[in-house]
Amino acid sequence: MSKSSYSSLIEGFCKRSWLDDPASVMRGGPVEVNEVKFSLIYSEKINADMLFIYCDFGDPPVGRERDVYRALLKKNLFLYKGDGPVFAISPDTGRIMLARHERLDALTPDILSSILTTLSSQANAWRKEPLSSEEEMRQTTPASRSASSTSALLARAQIARVSKNS
Repeated sequence: MSKSSYSSLIEGFCKRSWLDDPASVMRGGPVEVNEVKFSLIYSEKINADMLFIYCDFGDPPVGRERDVYRALLKKNLFLYKGDGPVFAISPDTGRIMLARHERLDALTPDILSSILTTLSSQANAWRKEPLSSEEEMRQTTPASRSASSTSALLARAQIARVSKNS
């Protein structure tokens, strides 16, 4: 893929979403969906085929940071299959971020919009209850994952439950 593919995607996404400044979005400027901020990052130096999506889940609740970080590390293990998504702490703000990437050739403005809408719903749910259940962890997996990937994640969850009960 190329920078022109990325530019076309962002221009189409901005047009579809009634955003006035695609140039700002292309520079990593914030995009807000349902009161959740995102950064859409493209770098030919890192990977010319990928769009990196960063979703701001918010601040951990004061006094519950340890429990929240522990829960997020557990989610990271559940979600991990070598290519994300992954929860992280923003080095700039200290806020919880979900980082994931998508192949540019698999994205359209509509698909990107759908991904951001889904992530915004998950971020808003997390903000209400940051110590969520395993079922909510499953919902954080990318919609683009295949059935075999989902099966592998569910198998990992089953193994984790069996190990925990042993």
